[in-house]
Amino acid sequence: MICDDKSKAYLYIRTGSTLQDVQSSLKHKGYLKHPKWFAWAAQLLHYEQSVKPGKYELKQGMNNRDLIE
Repeated sequence: MICDDKSKAYLYIRTGSTLQDVQSSLKHKGYLKHPKWFAWAAQLLHYEQSVKPGKYELKQGMNNRDLIE
């Protein structure tokens, strides 16, 4: 789930979320220009085994690596 206000956007990752859940949330709200590249980068960085729940601030200009980290 992504929460937007006028100055900031946040991604909320729930306990038990998968890489696909995170990618879907980011894609649905237009934060991914190239979802396939995001999935590729996430696999290279082993993100699918380390999805952590929490609240994450999204900033303008973030790249795939920034989003994953």
